[in-house]
Amino acid sequence: MEEKERVRCMTAIFLDIDGVLNNLYTTVTIPGRKIIGVEDAMLERLRKIRDLSDETVIVLTSTWKEAWEPEQGYGGTVHGEEGVYLDERLGEYGMKITAKTEDEWAERGAGILRYLEEHPEISRFVILDDYSFDFREQGLLPFWVRTDFEEETGGLQEKHVKQAARILKLQDHGIFCVKEILARKKKKKGGWLSRLLTGGNGKND
Repeated sequence: MEEKERVRCMTAIFLDIDGVLNNLYTTVTIPGRKIIGVEDAMLERLRKIRDLSDETVIVLTSTWKEAWEPEQGYGGTVHGEEGVYLDERLGEYGMKITAKTEDEWAERGAGILRYLEEHPEISRFVILDDYSFDFREQGLLPFWVRTDFEEETGGLQEKHVKQAARILKLQDHGIFCVKEILARKKKKKGGWLSRLLTGGNGKND
């Protein structure tokens, strides 16, 4: 029987798009565009991860964030077409992107840590991405669920939902936590987390 626990705490899902909500073989495209879209099955799995906590924010880390901005005023937006599409598709599953990280392409991990520093209400988090970027350097590999873009079975799968649940549960039990990683970052990059890290690079953004 699959274990499913709901924990009252603020959780952040740092979300990549390509390789997480789609893969190389995805045939769905953004309406009117020749740009790969996102798949229903993967959105459903993302919702399962979202539902592991009563309070979850979805933070966009993907390069898709260039076309996404927070809502402005009376429901109006300054989104590009990709941003509007993401809002609509996640909305179909009762989800919403609430923010995005600010960083250079190769420094996605630094952007994640910056967001955590600016939002102390977040007590646990998970990273969904198919590429490692600077995650090792920033001590973030233990929080990373590695997906894949180029495999036919790529994108977010049930095994990744279970992995995300384990990562969040470890944080609940204090194996590693947001406060400690931020404290270690201030003193010295790496620290005790570096001993927990495993290697591996993804293949796409």
